[in-house]
This record gives sequence, C-alpha cells and structure tokens, in this order.
Amino acid sequence: MPAPATAILLEGFEIAGDGPVDGEATTPTGATLLRVLSAGAPPERWRMVGSGWGAGQRDPKDYPNALRILVAEAAAEAAGWWCSRPTWMT
Repeated sequence: MPAPATAILLEGFEIAGDGPVDGEATTPTGATLLRVLSAGAPPERWRMVGSGWGAGQRDPKDYPNALRILVAEAAAEAAGWWCSRPTWMT
C-alpha cells in the first residue's frame, strides 16, 4: 500500500502488484519523477538528451535498489539507431 502522497501522484498510471519488493516499492520522489517526466508510451523513434541514476539505502537480497533514467525526445531522423535491451544495474 503506497503512502497517501505517493498514491495521489500515481493516479491514472497502470500499476502491477506482483513484483519482488517487500515494503515500499515506489517512493514519493519516484512517483513525482513518473508524474512530471512521463508523457505516455515512448515514441517509435527517439533521441536521448540526458540520463542519470541513483541508488537507495536499502540493500534487498533479490533485486537491485537502483534507478536508471533516460530522458528522450521524439526524433524522426533516428530511424537507423536502436537499443537491443535495457541494462540492469546490480
């Protein structure tokens, strides 16, 4: 169950409850990033304009407690570039 502020920030987002997380899965900060930076599904072609990462203080046994974010914009001329799969930080 998310904290009240987190629940309000996540209104309208599709949420799955079957992940590996025990306890708080999304912080108010993470929910704010989703709310402010998300504009729906990614465009078919895009250009990365920034990136960043951060790690939480908890050290869960079965999954990384880290976030990697890519900031992108739509780019019609990016047709020849693609990424085969995401990279997970461990």
